[in-house]
Amino acid sequence: MNDLTTKFDISTIEDQDLDFIQQQIMNRKLKSMMERIEQVETSRIRDKEELNIRQIGLENDIKDLKDDNEKKLGAIINISTVKENKWIYGSQSDFGSSFEVTIGAGTVGKLFKVIGLAKISKSKTEPLHDKIGKYATMETIKEHKTWRWHHKYCLEFLDNWLKVNKLYEEFYTIPNEKEMLKFIKKLYDEKLARQKELPNFN
Repeated sequence: MNDLTTKFDISTIEDQDLDFIQQQIMNRKLKSMMERIEQVETSRIRDKEELNIRQIGLENDIKDLKDDNEKKLGAIINISTVKENKWIYGSQSDFGSSFEVTIGAGTVGKLFKVIGLAKISKSKTEPLHDKIGKYATMETIKEHKTWRWHHKYCLEFLDNWLKVNKLYEEFYTIPNEKEMLKFIKKLYDEKLARQKELPNFN
């Protein structure tokens, strides 16, 4: 300290010169501080850019995963849906057996009632009046009159109903007949309960 005092003796320096020196010291400190701030800011920007790159990479990974899942779902649906449908009028049993997870004739009847192709109030599966012609027709087989269902139009009607009710993916990923029966029965029971709640004007 003594050496510095001797070396930098300011006792003889005039006040204005001291002010100038003091200003230079402040300028140097300020410059040093600004350089440190710039370094921090540069580092922050670099970190932000790296974070953005990682975020973009993560978003791309999520998109790829979503696309892959959609492709898998599409494959499941294509496998689950009938591969070679005759696209003609046929029985409920024929319609149900066209799926990978087979649906029994009685359960197909419940399904048609749920989605609005058949009358919920009838014990047998009878089409709603406005569905006769396009979706169903009466045929005589071995002297017995029975309703026949147009597989193509009924499948399109079913798929549209499933999509509107956000059940499309769930329906086409049901793994076996037991779960399919449970799924359709639940929908049928819920619709039947709602039907009973409606006022009877008769």
